Amino acid sequence: MKTNKLLCAGAVLTLLGACAPAVKAPEAILPVPEEKQVEWQKMETYAFVHFGLNTFNDREWGYGDSRLNSMRRLPR
Repeated sequence: MKTNKLLCAGAVLTLLGACAPAVKAPEAILPVPEEKQVEWQKMETYAFVHFGLNTFNDREWGYGDSRLNSMRRLPR
């Protein structure tokens, strides 16, 4: 019987907590992003592409011992 009362009391408290009034968001602290920055963040897509000597020498890490002429220039 005590467990029923505890469960009912817990359910009532949970429902009351869910019905609490919404809290307003705090004021923005400067600097505020521009609209175009906000839109950029909403895209949620980005890429970083980097090519260096290690890419063309089939190495994961470079030790600084690659020859400079090992990076072939692409024809224009």
